[in-house]
Amino acid sequence: MGRIPHRPGGPWTGIFLAASILGSCLQPAPAQTPTPVTIILTPPSPVVGGGVSLAPQNPPQDFTSCSWYRSATADGNSQILTDNPGTPPVQTNGLAHTGRETAGLNCSLHIAGLTLNDTGSYMVQIQSPTSPVTITVHLPVSEMLPKPTVTPGQAQVLENGTFTLMCNSSPRADTVLWLRDGASLAPSDRLGLSPDNRTLTVLGVTRGDAGAHQCEVRNPVSTEHSEPSNVTVVYGPDSTRIDPPGPINVTFGSPLTLTCVTDSVPAPSYRWVLNGTDMKETGTNLSFSPTTWAQHGTYECRVHNPVTSRTAWASVAVRVMGAHSGLSAGAIAGIVIGSLVGMALVGVGVYFLYSRCWNETPRENEAPVPVYKNPPPTAGTRPVAQPGRPPDPSPIYETLEPGQLDVYEELKKQGRCFVPAPVPPPHFPRLCPLPRAGNQASLPSRRVLQQRRAMGRIPHRPGGPWTGILLAASVLGSCLQPAPAQTPVTIVLTPPSPAVGGGVSLAPQNPPQDSRTCSWYRSDNTDENSRILTYFPGPPPVQTKGSAHTGRETAGPGCALHIAGLRLSDTGSYTVQIQSPISPVLGTVHLPVSEKLSKPTVTPSETQVLENGTFTLTCNTSVSADTVLWLRNGVFLAPSDRLGLSPDNRTLTVLNFTQADAGAYQCEVRNPISTNRSKPSTVTVAYGPESTRIDPPGPIGLTLGSSLTLTCVADSVPAPSYRWFFNGTKLLQTGSSLTINLTTLDQLGTYKCQADNPVTGLTDEVEIKVLATSPCALVLSGAQLHPVGSLLWGLLPAVLQLGRTLPVVFQAMPQFLRSAATAPTPGERRARTHSDALSVPCTKMLPKPTVTPGQIQVLENGTFTLTCNSSPSADTVLWLRDGASLAPSDRLGLSPDNRTLTVLGVTQGDAGAHQCEVGNPVSTERSEPSTVTVTYPVAPRPGLSAGAVAGIVIGSLAGAALVGVGAYFLYSRCRNETPRENEAPVPVYENLPPTAGAGPVAQPGSPPDPSPTYQTLQPRQQDVYEELKK
Repeated sequence: MGRIPHRPGGPWTGIFLAASILGSCLQPAPAQTPTPVTIILTPPSPVVGGGVSLAPQNPPQDFTSCSWYRSATADGNSQILTDNPGTPPVQTNGLAHTGRETAGLNCSLHIAGLTLNDTGSYMVQIQSPTSPVTITVHLPVSEMLPKPTVTPGQAQVLENGTFTLMCNSSPRADTVLWLRDGASLAPSDRLGLSPDNRTLTVLGVTRGDAGAHQCEVRNPVSTEHSEPSNVTVVYGPDSTRIDPPGPINVTFGSPLTLTCVTDSVPAPSYRWVLNGTDMKETGTNLSFSPTTWAQHGTYECRVHNPVTSRTAWASVAVRVMGAHSGLSAGAIAGIVIGSLVGMALVGVGVYFLYSRCWNETPRENEAPVPVYKNPPPTAGTRPVAQPGRPPDPSPIYETLEPGQLDVYEELKKQGRCFVPAPVPPPHFPRLCPLPRAGNQASLPSRRVLQQRRAMGRIPHRPGGPWTGILLAASVLGSCLQPAPAQTPVTIVLTPPSPAVGGGVSLAPQNPPQDSRTCSWYRSDNTDENSRILTYFPGPPPVQTKGSAHTGRETAGPGCALHIAGLRLSDTGSYTVQIQSPISPVLGTVHLPVSEKLSKPTVTPSETQVLENGTFTLTCNTSVSADTVLWLRNGVFLAPSDRLGLSPDNRTLTVLNFTQADAGAYQCEVRNPISTNRSKPSTVTVAYGPESTRIDPPGPIGLTLGSSLTLTCVADSVPAPSYRWFFNGTKLLQTGSSLTINLTTLDQLGTYKCQADNPVTGLTDEVEIKVLATSPCALVLSGAQLHPVGSLLWGLLPAVLQLGRTLPVVFQAMPQFLRSAATAPTPGERRARTHSDALSVPCTKMLPKPTVTPGQIQVLENGTFTLTCNSSPSADTVLWLRDGASLAPSDRLGLSPDNRTLTVLGVTQGDAGAHQCEVGNPVSTERSEPSTVTVTYPVAPRPGLSAGAVAGIVIGSLAGAALVGVGAYFLYSRCRNETPRENEAPVPVYENLPPTAGAGPVAQPGSPPDPSPTYQTLQPRQQDVYEELKK
């Protein structure tokens, strides 16, 4: 390019200046700055039916409008609303507005009454002259999970079999867990789970797998457990026995019940067998009373499991004996005591009858019983009131005094007195009509009649003062009715359990349709200082703020109050006052605001407690937790005599700690909106060492040149320290294992393991013997010992002679052998020392023999046979009873190899523990005892004769007859004291109709004057006496 000449004020300067100005004018509008703004959901896991707030964090301070969209784009069809934060703020609803969305402070959006359809993306567009913002958030709405079910509802599985359970739940469950008897299950080599955890499969089923299986489903807002599916493991029968154990002695006629007990699922079938014969009894119990000698013998219970097809049995010996002579002292005492008690009861009954009859009989020295009746009605007299309605106040009726309680009670019992309901105040008299003339009155008791007093009368005056008083009271009461109070109203919270940071709607239910204003107050009264706002339904609706308005409250249709951004301080009472020209309304509701609980912690996080000691755990959580629960290994704990809780459940104390109390402890905290569980705090119990043993068990035989590892095992927490001893001398080894390389005979002897628990301070020890041997023992038979050092050869003949007569077990090294024998024969071992060799016979160590049967019951004078089962290597077989050797006799026979023992004509002396002892040149072993029991019948002894029994029965009947005669005599005498027709009548009086100049009415409690006013009732009127007797 050519040079541009510098000409001040030239054309190029103007061109550049114009371009610069034009460029500045044509700059594009500032793009929306990706300001790091996020949207927070409150609560984080919204639930169907609840509410949620979508609040942008740190929005621009100079924003001019906020637009919310129900999508990830700013599409006009998805616009929910636009909020202009002016004064007053203005909300413009868009096409996607459903009536449940409102705008809040700082461009927040509140949605009430959430549905699953509200799940999705939401975008907010915040307009600002400096930093406009557009941001999107995903809103997940979860529903409360329904209760899951497990199929099959129950299952029966063979031991070592396989079963499968399925959890049927909503697909909205995020987590599926399995529990057995309340404890969580974890996958293992026997327990498998499908990829979604909804199918549980258990292989190689054991008895421990039986129980109540449940599945637990969770999502962010709910947790549900299924009903238990009971899994039964089928096994058995095992451990069969008969209770009581034998041998059992029972006398003729005495009842005996045998119970067959076995461990079996399902319950097995039972059969009872006596001496090999089926008794046709199939229950678990066999009850009988021996009557013949045929019921003497061996009773066998055979049990069969129909599912496992297994059968087991047990037996017991029953000896039938004769009955004991005479009645026992206990029986005699029982008869005597029963007789005395019976006589006492009869005496009490007779005395009661006599006393009752005596009290009902009038005495000669008592005052006559006054009986009154009303005169017959005269002309103009009103009719007598019927029972069930009050009588007319006329002179025919007399007024009873309220203080005479017994009189009223007596009259009410006889149906004579009418008491209106409700009972009038004490100053109003109760009216009691007396019987009409011509009817006999029922006679009250003497005590009641003696307490009667003279009673006045209320004359019947139509239009009297009472009528005016009652009329005036009625008119005055109607005039003084209070003004109608404001009708109470119910207020519903949505959501029912509001959370901190979220929103809530307080909606009055069915408010008046003609409401003029709605005023909300942050208190339980309508104090102006607590007024939040007043809402005028309009149109257009107008809202005026009160002193208690915080900028988070808005009014809605139906006089509802919406509060956003809830805080714990918003908890309290809220009152709404709805003004209406017809039905004003006043309602109060309590608003509980809860915060989402943080994860609690348990202190200490782990602890070790001595057995029978005490430990305490503390749950550290928010004060907003309403409920605190404790769990051990996932199972909830309940207070007991050893497990105590503080009043707020936050401190757990366990006394007398046992091994079963060890485990993982957690606390679970809850409030209306959240549940949280702490991490486990591991509690271990320090105990032991116990059950210490050495593996393998001794005594142990070793060959020279071989090695052995001893392992010491002890039940102890914490793990114990170990020390080893050999023949009482402490060894250097300190671990649980000790290895022995047997190179010399000096290493043979007693090895002891000592286990020490450093926490409990307890010590336990065990020892075993280690002997030198070989797979078979070397027996000297004509061999010579090589003298070591200066051993005299002159001793050899004696040693050789000992070898010929008594075999000697050779346990020395091969170099101690020297040649002096012939060529080896089959079954011999060749031992070499230097260039010389010695062949010696090889004899095996014997195993422990057994005797069959293990126990036997034999009738006296019977026969039994025992067999000794042993290795054929045994050269000798001996028999022992109670540790003493047995020799053959005319009753005791042995087989040629002594392995079978037969006893004839069994006596009581043949009972005992029988053993067989086997031996060979290198070992001797003795069997476990086989118990032989000898049973014998006992001759019956005479009991009560038939005559004695008949005498007892006859005497008892005669005694009962005498008692009955005495009772009848006393009762008859009592009845004879009642007045008869031919005796002097008891004076009883009745009123006559009043005549002119009639004398005064007789007062109760004193006999009336004998005047013509009273008439004497004749004794022949039997109904009077019947009334008296009643």
